[in-house]
Amino acid sequence: MKYYQTKIKSSFPEVDKILGYANGVLVENRELYFPRISNSEVIYDAPVFDYFYLQTYDPKEDAEWRLQDVHGFSGEYPAVSAWYVSDRFKELITRHNIAKAFHFYATKLKFKDEKLAYWMFHYGILGHSFDPNTMIDFNRSIFL
Repeated sequence: MKYYQTKIKSSFPEVDKILGYANGVLVENRELYFPRISNSEVIYDAPVFDYFYLQTYDPKEDAEWRLQDVHGFSGEYPAVSAWYVSDRFKELITRHNIAKAFHFYATKLKFKDEKLAYWMFHYGILGHSFDPNTMIDFNRSIFL
C-alpha cells in the first residue's frame, strides 16, 4: 500500500510573495452553515457557497497574484479542517482511495473580478466509523 502526503506551497521567497488564503466572510449564509460544518456535520443539501476571496495581509492585488489547485483557509469562516480546491484537484483526489470521512462543498471564488468554481474539501470528519479490518492491510503492514 502506498501513502502520499500533500503539502501546500504557500511561500515563494524567489518573488517575495505568499499564497493567498481563501476567506469566506462574504458568503451570504456562512453563519447558518459553517459552524455546523466545523462541528463535523456533513450537509448533503448545502447550497453553493458564494463567494470566497483570496486574502493575505498585503494589498488585495498581492493576494490575487497566483491561483493554485489547493489553497488553505484564513479567517473565522470557515474554521474547519479543509482545503480550498479546484475542479482539477477534486477529480484527482476522488480517483484515489482516501479516508472515507470527507466531503466536497461547491463554492464560488472571486478571483480578479471573475467568479470561478472551487470546492471546500472537508476532510477528517469526526463521527465516521473507522473499521481497521477494511482500512488496514494487516498482512502487509509493519507496526513499530
